[in-house]
Parts: sequence; C-alpha cells; structure tokens
Amino acid sequence: MSEENMIVQSDDSTINDPSTKAGENNDNVSQDVFQKRISKISSQKNEAISKAEALQERLNELEAKDNARLEEDRIKNGEMQTILNEQKQTINTLTNRLKGKDEFENTIRNQYLEKLPEEQRTFGEDLSTPKLMQFVDNQVQSIPVNAGKLGSDRQGVNPSGEFGGYSSPAEWASQDPDSYKASRNPIAGPAGIKIAYE
Repeated sequence: MSEENMIVQSDDSTINDPSTKAGENNDNVSQDVFQKRISKISSQKNEAISKAEALQERLNELEAKDNARLEEDRIKNGEMQTILNEQKQTINTLTNRLKGKDEFENTIRNQYLEKLPEEQRTFGEDLSTPKLMQFVDNQVQSIPVNAGKLGSDRQGVNPSGEFGGYSSPAEWASQDPDSYKASRNPIAGPAGIKIAYE
C-alpha cells in the first residue's frame, strides 16, 4: 500500500491542478494587458512630449518673428518721426521766408505809395504790387522832376536832358538844389541794389 500511496502521491504532484492553471493564466493575461497598456501609455506620453517640444519650437519661432516685426515697426516709426521732424523744419523755414518776403513786399509797396500824390494813394493801395510799381513809374515819369520850381527867367522852357533842363550839373545844383538832390538819391531794390534814381 505504501506503493500505491506513493504512486498516488506522485500522481498528485505531477498532475496539475486546474484551479492553479487558471490562476496562472489569469496572471499571464493580466500581465500582458498591463504591459500593453503601459507601453501604449508610454508611447502616448512620448508622442505628447514630442508634440509639445515641436509646439514649443514653433512658438519660439513665432515669438522671434513677432519681435523682429516689432523692431522693424519701431525702426520705421523712428524713420517716420525723423521724416516728420525734417518736414516740420522745412515748413518753419519756408514760413519764415514767406514772412520775410511779405515784409519786403510791404516795404516796397510803401516806398512806391509814398511817391504818389495824396489824392492818388487810395487808388494805388488797391493795386497789386507789380501793377502799383508800373503805375507809379508811369506817374513819376509824367511829372517833371523840377516842376513848379522853374525860375521866372526859365518859364516856358521844359526841363529835358540829363541835367533836368540845365546845361550842366553845376548849374542844375546851383539853380535847383532840391531836384538835383532828389535825382541823386537812389531807390534801393532787393538786397540794396540801386534800381533807379528819384
């Protein structure tokens, strides 16, 4: 019997218990599922990390481009400010020149208006400067330089010639000193250039 018991015992030890096999299979299956899930999660994590790195690189590129664009805009704005300042300076210079021209024109107008007799000044004030200059030149030429200053011995003699109707400058200066002085006072034009004699 002891042999039979032994055989039975040996059979028991060699025979696998089905409950034990099922537990091992469950362990192997759950171990496989667990490994698959871990590898899947690990691969998803690696993909997410690589996507995050790619997105970070793209973000860095976009920030660099944006900073470069902002810097260009600042440079352009600086250039625009420089151009604007130059334009303002040009406008100020031209405005000052225009004021100077207006002052000069007013001075010339006043000089020409003073040459006219009182009764013709109101008419001359309404004329433009070029027309006023032409009008005054015509009026001054039609009025003799020494009109009304001729002596009784020279009545009927019209002053003509370069010495105001006299034979020499000495005679003219001695006989009619006022008209002689008036003929020798120059009218200064722009920049002090003598343009005529009164």
